[in-house]
Amino acid sequence: MMKAYIFIRLTSFFREDMKKAVESISSISGIVFADAVFGDIDIIAKAEFQSFEEIKRIIEEVYATGMVRDTDTRIVYPT
Repeated sequence: MMKAYIFIRLTSFFREDMKKAVESISSISGIVFADAVFGDIDIIAKAEFQSFEEIKRIIEEVYATGMVRDTDTRIVYPT
């Protein structure tokens, strides 16, 4: 099992939009959690996946919410 942290910037800064985005992203298969945070990044999500094709699908579904401006994904180094 591989893990990744997805740093997400939204297109809107309204509180209700942030709440809706967290709920939508949290419901994506493979997302373990999604939390709204203060700062340059709006949401940090953790994903668990078996293959690079699966993380690609997860990221595509994050964008498909229609609320995401951009993402920065960091795959966890296996230890």
